[in-house]
Amino acid sequence: MAEHQESLSEVFFPEDNARNDTQGMVIVSTGGEGTGKVQHRYSVMSGRNSESADPQDGENSGLPCQLRKPRSNRPKSKEHKRLNTHKLVLQYIVPCMNSYGLCIIDNFLGNKVGDRILQEVRCVHEGGKMQDGQLACQKLDKSKAIRGDKIAWVDGTETGCHNIGFLLSRMDKLITFADGKLGSYKIRGRHKAMVACYPGNGAGYVKHVDNPNGDGRCVTCIYYLNKHWNAKEHGGVLRIFPEGKSYVADIEPLFDRLLLFWSDRRNPHEVQPSFSTRYAITVWYFDSEERAEAKRRFRDLTASSQDSTTS
Repeated sequence: MAEHQESLSEVFFPEDNARNDTQGMVIVSTGGEGTGKVQHRYSVMSGRNSESADPQDGENSGLPCQLRKPRSNRPKSKEHKRLNTHKLVLQYIVPCMNSYGLCIIDNFLGNKVGDRILQEVRCVHEGGKMQDGQLACQKLDKSKAIRGDKIAWVDGTETGCHNIGFLLSRMDKLITFADGKLGSYKIRGRHKAMVACYPGNGAGYVKHVDNPNGDGRCVTCIYYLNKHWNAKEHGGVLRIFPEGKSYVADIEPLFDRLLLFWSDRRNPHEVQPSFSTRYAITVWYFDSEERAEAKRRFRDLTASSQDSTTS
């Protein structure tokens, strides 16, 4: 277990960070949902179909209950502890991921820890350590039309990032317990954390897929840090379009909320325009076999490129 835990802190492909981890990312047309069928939109907070005249219709035909009413990790009382991590994984995360491809946990770490993480993220932002999020092989002006966030890569060991490091260790613990139970994946590594800020000027991120071309990323984990968030006023909803499903899941970026979903083409998603400062920390976990193959392809491509330039 200890060896596995250490492996989760590895950062493969140093060149990924230089490229802002968007190598091979595909942008999906935003002109429509492209499914050829009606998709119903639900908020995981209200569970109501925004396109239905009868909100009760959503109870039978819409978002599954496990997603409509996220699991809260808050203790029932001061005398109770948070749900055992192993039980949280086995009883909720694994079944939810394997059934629906995404999973939401509210009150993941608690207000005190969440506040400390938020303070560190604000220091990263206000200290000028963030850069405009970019896309591989894209000019900055074109990238900003697609994504409007500012980002910084953090591994949790930097000065002033101790609490972010604690968050990452808790994410790692979840994935360690879940490994071998999430589909057929063998998870052995992850990226540094991407600390992101949408500055509140209406910027968002168009519909896209994190890993469309087999770069190794299998699970996306996002931790939100936005207090008193009102989606009607502030926007910033993460809308997920699960492949083959009749619903569209709207995830509000609420404080101390953890979201997990498959990173591949099964979950196209978008960040809707944000009109208030919106913070999130994202981590991608790797399937070992797919990642090894991606690394081999990258080495072959690099060698071929070098050969062509020297011949």
